[in-house]
Amino acid sequence: MTHPHRLLIIGASGRTGRLLTRLAVADGYDVTVLVRDPGSLRDVSGVHRTVVGDATDPSAVAEAVNGQDAVITVVSAPDRKPSTVVSDVTRTLLTEMTRAGVRRLVVTSSRNVAATKPWPVIAPIKWFFRHVYADLVRAEDLVWSSELDWTIVRAVMLCDDPAQGHVHIDREPNPTGGHWKLTRDDYARVLLDTVRDPDTTRVALGVNGPTQGGSR
Repeated sequence: MTHPHRLLIIGASGRTGRLLTRLAVADGYDVTVLVRDPGSLRDVSGVHRTVVGDATDPSAVAEAVNGQDAVITVVSAPDRKPSTVVSDVTRTLLTEMTRAGVRRLVVTSSRNVAATKPWPVIAPIKWFFRHVYADLVRAEDLVWSSELDWTIVRAVMLCDDPAQGHVHIDREPNPTGGHWKLTRDDYARVLLDTVRDPDTTRVALGVNGPTQGGSR
């Protein structure tokens, strides 16, 4: 896999997506964004191309995917109610990427989708966000069965604190270290680093914030 230069970001208008977009532009990517409201990114400069449309619309996704080297999705459910938003976006994207011959995909998810420990803490969280996680599971299942060069990046609870500059990353269902909070800035950096790392293809990464004095 060659280093991607043309990058499509889906979910660019969200809190993490905006940080990711700015970071990708600063790193020299030709960034394309697919958004319903182009005004939502009016204060984010340097975007190469803006495609206006819904990420569940095959025609809009096909237009946005065309000519890309890689795609990063930062899509989440609108609330805790039953929803298929994430899995619908994922299904459409996988189809259109396959048709366009675009292979590299990085998708966001939650560590709680796979985590089981410590159960007294995890169990109530899984119940409280059960509809959110159910949709993430559907989306992950679609990605796992895809033949694309994908990576799932599962995060712990995201926060808007200043970047720490380092994180804990593992490939296990349950965290092997790190803090239960992760800054959005640090998560955005992990996503961008992951999209150009061929060693992360077809794996699920878990990302935690750093422990005191820890490093990536």
